[in-house]
Amino acid sequence: MEASTEVGLAAAGLHEVASQEVPDDLAVEAQEAALWSAWIDAKDQNAREALIKRHHGFARIMAGKMYARRVTEEAEFDEYLQLASLAMIESVDRYEPGRGASFRTYASHRITGAILNGMEAISERGRQLALKRRVGLAGSKERPL
Repeated sequence: MEASTEVGLAAAGLHEVASQEVPDDLAVEAQEAALWSAWIDAKDQNAREALIKRHHGFARIMAGKMYARRVTEEAEFDEYLQLASLAMIESVDRYEPGRGASFRTYASHRITGAILNGMEAISERGRQLALKRRVGLAGSKERPL
């Protein structure tokens, strides 16, 4: 590390953070592969939970991207996040590493589809309830005894 960089880090109080070792990408990949192996081969619930926790941030990012591109204000971000989280959990349960796609590639398609389907159901339900209210109100005014 250059002297000017060290001085800047020390002044910012980040010298200790900068001197910590960053996990090696290969080690992270090996750890991920071990988790997948434990989950798929042995149905280890701890490995499943670790995979879900590891990728929950990805589900949140996907929910945020879809929420940013929304065309209506019918749903809150929490609904997008719930749909994304459920789809990510289903992705962990159904992913097959031997097929060649990375987990995030596989999960991104499932999460996008789940959010789109969920928003369609929410929108359709809202339209149906509004129609029922209108029909119910109109029918109640002219109802014979």
